[in-house]
Amino acid sequence: VVIEYIIPLLILLVSGLIQGGKVTLYSIDGKVLSQQPANEEGKASISLENLPNGAYVVKTNKKSFKILKK
Repeated sequence: VVIEYIIPLLILLVSGLIQGGKVTLYSIDGKVLSQQPANEEGKASISLENLPNGAYVVKTNKKSFKILKK
């Protein structure tokens, strides 16, 4: 699983997923903020544009990642 943070667009791009697998973005206190299914190429994207700066958790079917939006 690969996570890319596209800064100018404020988009989190996740690749290497199984088709239909889910990517979920959580606030640091565990609230689900967004959930996107992977497309047929195993990719999913989540916009961070409307979220305040801070720490978030990204979960896929296989891994979890902590990210910081500044």
